[in-house]
Amino acid sequence: MFRVYMTKDKLVDVFIDESDALDNHSNWFKVLSAQPEISLDEYEEGEEENMDNPLFVIRKNNANLHFAQDDAINEITNGDYEQVLEHNPCGAYILDVSPEVAKSIQDGYGVICESTSSQLKETFLITPDFPIDRAKNGKTWERFPVKKVPSNTLIIQDRFFCRSDRGESIQDTYDNFEKIIRALLPMSFSSTYHLIVIFDDTRIEARDSVMFNDIAERFNDLKNLLENERGYSILLEVLSVPDHSYNYDLTHNRRILSNYYWIEAPHKLKAFRGVTNLSNQTLTCKFLYMTLNMPFNFLNEEEIPDSHEENHDKWINDFKGLVVASRFSGQYSPYNSNRRFPPVVYDFSVNGMPEPPSKIKNRILS
Repeated sequence: MFRVYMTKDKLVDVFIDESDALDNHSNWFKVLSAQPEISLDEYEEGEEENMDNPLFVIRKNNANLHFAQDDAINEITNGDYEQVLEHNPCGAYILDVSPEVAKSIQDGYGVICESTSSQLKETFLITPDFPIDRAKNGKTWERFPVKKVPSNTLIIQDRFFCRSDRGESIQDTYDNFEKIIRALLPMSFSSTYHLIVIFDDTRIEARDSVMFNDIAERFNDLKNLLENERGYSILLEVLSVPDHSYNYDLTHNRRILSNYYWIEAPHKLKAFRGVTNLSNQTLTCKFLYMTLNMPFNFLNEEEIPDSHEENHDKWINDFKGLVVASRFSGQYSPYNSNRRFPPVVYDFSVNGMPEPPSKIKNRILS
């Protein structure tokens, strides 16, 4: 889940510098103000209650904002940079490091990372929603503005991703999978990138003459091509969530999630054949905090829609539930307790090889 990790001094600088800005606040000020809690490199419980402490002023103007100390900030600052992936791959880190080191962390591990020694850059977190409903200039998935967005994980979820409607074939699935990963995965990465595909293999059409293992192996072949071209390791996990399984209804929506954005497809992620639409739909890319720039004039609080961040958190939790249930594949469990039916069996593979779902390692869902 998104969370900001930063030095207390930089937090004070941002809020004090913009305290008199009225409505002309920077995007980072808006993002920080929207947090329920910010993790700091140094903090003592209750220090914001001291009127002489700058946190008192910040809290006075942001009553819902809370603070917590996190020792990992100093550990990362002192050189354990890869810890950002274990600590919170969806976090934003504002560290007491040089701009060059901050950039290397951001580029290498796919997390937002900025240096306290320079002015914070305008964050993409408030990028406007970006819709595409057709190819343009020969481009389809490549049109989404995510190439410069840090990314360390991608979740592709569509229960019908491997189903072929009339006039389609499983090759259309393979082509869209390849275009998605080429368009959305970063050009460089310093660790192992995590990629997981979630679909329902019972939806495969008999005329395609393929089974789960065939699809997983083909996905892995396409992943290997990209891996060799870009020079970093990609962990590919493929999970089939069958009908009647725990929270199966949550797989109805078609989504691609990364750590700071998601793409919605109202009908299908098997969206294109070449530059031709396979469905009359609009795909939309959404970033976490676009709603901070949207004026809402509702009659009551209940009518205010969920923020992008809330939806992102909710969907990650939904997927985590699917993953937890899949670990009991072939067993009765709290997620699969109806003994009138055989236990649900989930197919799973890692880099094209069959494995039990208990081996799922995706850094956001595990």
